[in-house]
Amino acid sequence: MKLLGTLGLTVLMAVFLTGTAAAVVSPAPLDLKSANGFVVLAASTITNTGATTISGNVGLYAGTSVTGFSTVTFSSGSLHKTDAVAQQAKLDLRDAYLNANGRTSTTVGAQLGGTTKGPGVYASGGSFGLTGTLTLDGLGNSNAVFIFKAPSTLTTASGSHVTLINGAQAANVFFVVGSSATLGTGSHFQGTILAFSSITLTTGVTLNGRALARNGAVTLDANTITRPVLVVTSSASPTAGSSGSPAPSSTSGSSGSPAPSSTSGSSGSPAPSSAVASGSPAPSSSSASSGSPAPSSSAIASGSPALSPVSSAPGATAAATSTPPPTSTAGSADGGSSPGPTMLLLFAGLAAAGAFVTMRRFDPSHR
Repeated sequence: MKLLGTLGLTVLMAVFLTGTAAAVVSPAPLDLKSANGFVVLAASTITNTGATTISGNVGLYAGTSVTGFSTVTFSSGSLHKTDAVAQQAKLDLRDAYLNANGRTSTTVGAQLGGTTKGPGVYASGGSFGLTGTLTLDGLGNSNAVFIFKAPSTLTTASGSHVTLINGAQAANVFFVVGSSATLGTGSHFQGTILAFSSITLTTGVTLNGRALARNGAVTLDANTITRPVLVVTSSASPTAGSSGSPAPSSTSGSSGSPAPSSTSGSSGSPAPSSAVASGSPAPSSSSASSGSPAPSSSAIASGSPALSPVSSAPGATAAATSTPPPTSTAGSADGGSSPGPTMLLLFAGLAAAGAFVTMRRFDPSHR
């Protein structure tokens, strides 16, 4: 009888511990603001070789050299070359980069290939490499966020893959690189790369994400680049937003198709490869220096194009604000689903405890 009582208490304790362990916390999403509508963003130059297909905006500020775009096809989006729209996107990129770098992280090995990671913020001691396949497991939560921070470089081997399972989405995957990133030939990469310097996509790379370089160049070579759209399902529990409240489920693109935008070429009919957003010349390059404080939106010339179309680009997950999100939030990683095995353990524990009480009550030696 004592054994039954001990068993019942043990099962109940196991249920409690299992429920506690299941509550994996997902980080708050990284708010790109107006940079959300861009798939390529650079500071010095953008160079392309071969037939490249792009879905999303391409921006350059404060450099002026964009080459090889006669063989680029825009399935959506357009080119913003040294204009106020690209300038604002660069400022928002800087804010997102600093926000991500300021988050508390878990240190992991430099080689991501052959590993499976759940929602969280991960950091390496120097560089990240990817040979083979990196699997990101959303644990049933479509709002699960994955952030990888490399103080130095990110390099993927030829033919490497990033695979998303159990609700994980490319729109919530971020690689923050302290130097430069290089994706090897034929790589299939998912997620947004925020690099301090430059980003190179070698021949045949498929990117379901973004290549955003703060201070250097972006180099393309016969690539396919698609802007990721966040799809929120009704069964997913919301990840805590940057303000600590759950992110709204009415995020643009939640139906799986991009919402219309007034930005030229951002949706609907494809924009021609030579399309450049109209507007007055951007402010001097000194205002875009990465080391200087970010100018406020009022610093942009009044004749420049409005910035609101880009901030409302398809799939934008949050409105632009001047306050970066906090470094940690709470969120359920199990997507709010009912843990069947846990309930069975709970019932078993209660049954064992009840049996012990009943047998003890009718045991003559305890009257």
